[in-house]
Amino acid sequence: EATVNPIYYRSTADSLAGSVDLIVTATGDAACGSASDAMTLSFALNVTSVSGKTWMDRNLGASQVATSSTDVAAYGDLYQWGRVTDGHEKRTSSTTSTLSSSDTPGHGYFITSNSSPYDWRSPKNDMLWQGVNGINNPCPGGYRLPTKAEWEDEIGDWISPDAAGAFASPLKLT
Repeated sequence: EATVNPIYYRSTADSLAGSVDLIVTATGDAACGSASDAMTLSFALNVTSVSGKTWMDRNLGASQVATSSTDVAAYGDLYQWGRVTDGHEKRTSSTTSTLSSSDTPGHGYFITSNSSPYDWRSPKNDMLWQGVNGINNPCPGGYRLPTKAEWEDEIGDWISPDAAGAFASPLKLT
């Protein structure tokens, strides 16, 4: 299946992250009056795991760090491998079974396939992944997907190699 729910490893330790409370006040003339509204802008923090690696504190697209292994707000987005960020990755996107004949489908539908090679594109294009600097890389600056060895190193430090261990880890995986 060409679906990825990524949590990202950061190859450098510097990061701007946290949350900011913002109050916006609009004032007008006597006829319009004035109003204010408050909101909190949140952005990812870094987490350092037992292995010493620095990771994003949540899946890409998640609105918060997981509070349980079934925390829906921490699930994040679902990316189709090699496809640009076009809205298809949102869990609320519509789906279609019509495969794309181009590298950019021109819509934000999640493309499903029930037959091999289970790809969103026909013919399949294995050259779509262009690496860290590619236009189809959804990772935030400074982050990348972990290598197999890095991922196995993380799992080796968990209390158990299952859902309970994933959530109990510093990564708080769902």
